[in-house]
Amino acid sequence: MAFDKRQAAGASADAARRETALSAFTYLVMLVVSGLVDVSSVVTEHRRMGLAPELREVVAAEVSSRLVWFVLFWPILALVRHPKVRRLRLWKQAIALATIAPLVSVAHVSMMVALRKILWWSWGGTYEFASSANGLFGEFLYELRKDVQTTLIIGLIVAVIFHFRASRASRPAEQRMVLKLGAVRHHLEPAKFVWAKAAGNYVEVCVDGEVSLVRSSLSRLL
Repeated sequence: MAFDKRQAAGASADAARRETALSAFTYLVMLVVSGLVDVSSVVTEHRRMGLAPELREVVAAEVSSRLVWFVLFWPILALVRHPKVRRLRLWKQAIALATIAPLVSVAHVSMMVALRKILWWSWGGTYEFASSANGLFGEFLYELRKDVQTTLIIGLIVAVIFHFRASRASRPAEQRMVLKLGAVRHHLEPAKFVWAKAAGNYVEVCVDGEVSLVRSSLSRLL
């Protein structure tokens, strides 16, 4: 009797790459969708106030922030995938991510502002990060609040995808019985196979309570 066992081994390199690609693609889609929504919201708000928004600057501001976030996605991914972090409960992972959020925010603001200054300079203008109303510290606190949320969202996306994969990999292996009828192999659940016995040039096979007569031998059948 032959059994085809499906191994529930740990994640292979190919599986890890697929999960990483899925995490990155999911977050990229979120960046694009939220960017389109934010651009539309900013333009609408300006028009309600009777202002004519500079669409180029609005788009550049949103794209620069999201481009930097996609760059920062990879170190956050590496943190969540670290074995010590992956063994933690989800709420403990959230605390770990919130702990590094200020560093992530500094990196996000620094790269975002540098990118915007380059873009505005190329257009012959200047970009100022802090408004006169909020000041530099107030503007950073505003960005920090958003960056903590974004860091947690990235970590949650990665953690959920990897948790789903781990739960699938931990399922018990399923066994199948291979019944050969000529050139065709039939995969059966072992519980449905009752018995098989020789009958001259034939073999009687009882599967799930039904008896069939097969022109074969026991050695060729199983």
